[in-house]
Amino acid sequence: MHNSVVDRIAGWWCKRMHNEPMWPVNGKYICRTCLRAHPVEWSNSHSYATRPVPALHPVPASPVLRRLQAVKAES
Repeated sequence: MHNSVVDRIAGWWCKRMHNEPMWPVNGKYICRTCLRAHPVEWSNSHSYATRPVPALHPVPASPVLRRLQAVKAES
């Protein structure tokens, strides 16, 4: 039990005091300072709320673009 308490305290200390993580790989990242592995908190799909994707609406062509299209169609 002693090791698990020490590990939790060391993990807490690392997350709060060490600010140089490496890129996440396989759902975890490594601290550059103490080389402890931590799970990536956003890797679980249920841990964050998804936001709706806005619908895409066609943008009207600018007058210049319409003129270029007309000239191209004429030739």
